[in-house]
Amino acid sequence: MDAMESGDATRLARKRIRDRRAKQAARQRFLDEYHALQSSIASLSASLAAREAARPSSAYLLSWREVASSLAKAKDKSVATQHDLRYRVTQLSRLSQSLQTWLTSLAVVPKPPTSPAFAWKDVHLSSDAALRSVALDWIAKQMLHATPHQVPDALFPSDVEDAVHGVWSPDGGTVYVQLVVEATLLEAATAGWAFSQALPTIMHESRGGISTLHHAATSHGRLSYNREEFPSRVSNGLYTCFLEPDRAVTHYRTIRYDDASPITASAAMLEDVQEWNVIRRVSMTKCLIRSAHVYQPYNHHASMVSYAHEITPGLVETLAPKEGTELEDAIANRFVADTCAMLEGMGGMFRKLLRHVQANPDAYPRPY
Repeated sequence: MDAMESGDATRLARKRIRDRRAKQAARQRFLDEYHALQSSIASLSASLAAREAARPSSAYLLSWREVASSLAKAKDKSVATQHDLRYRVTQLSRLSQSLQTWLTSLAVVPKPPTSPAFAWKDVHLSSDAALRSVALDWIAKQMLHATPHQVPDALFPSDVEDAVHGVWSPDGGTVYVQLVVEATLLEAATAGWAFSQALPTIMHESRGGISTLHHAATSHGRLSYNREEFPSRVSNGLYTCFLEPDRAVTHYRTIRYDDASPITASAAMLEDVQEWNVIRRVSMTKCLIRSAHVYQPYNHHASMVSYAHEITPGLVETLAPKEGTELEDAIANRFVADTCAMLEGMGGMFRKLLRHVQANPDAYPRPY
């Protein structure tokens, strides 16, 4: 009995040892597999992170519905743009045709023979708003390009000094003025722009009602088209200023025909008036201003006597008993002398205004 019990105990002990060893082996296999899986997970996670980093985030990926909606919106925008472009092409085609008609309707401007007193006087503006805007800009550019012809250096003294002289004929007259002013280019141009706005009041020697019909401004220039009504005369005046690298150029001219702002025959001016002013810097504090003032009768005159009877009634009688060529010369000289005297007086007014501009620059609009 004792031997049997001893054998059973031995077998049981051996079984326990085998079981324990088996469990230890199983536990080791589990740990090995666990570590292998952890290593695989870490490797796969790193690979996934690298792939995600190499491609756009899923937040930026659109669904097909979003793509379709975006394409539909783009199509609608493209269709609207096409409609807008067709409309603009139609408008520009109409404007181009109107411009062609306008240019064709203008009187042919003959080339001046030898006299620089020539200037284009019969200007006609349409009532069409778009055409008027383009036409005014075109006229302003025409005056700018005519500046070397109207203000030739050869007709002014080479010395930096004040000077004034003029010429007159039955076709009209031109007075050339040279001023030397103590001012910067900006100060002189600002005073010139302000002074030109007051020019109609000076010419008519009375105050009137001024209204702006069109205005445009850029970084290098300015344009203003005004209606100027006075007790005895009405005029439409175009004012421009252009800033160039070495100078500032201002212009003034009357517009004879304007379909949108017509002038009755009884109130219309008898002459076309145009003005060119070229302002150049002589030094940092001094400028040279050269101007050409052009006056041309709208009606044709065969003689100075005929011209004087229309423009200045009673002048011929004051020059009696002169006759013939002597009378013609006397009338021309009187127009030159009177206009030179007027412009010399205007030069004094300009200097006074310039001092005001220098004393209070913020009170005056800059021309550019």
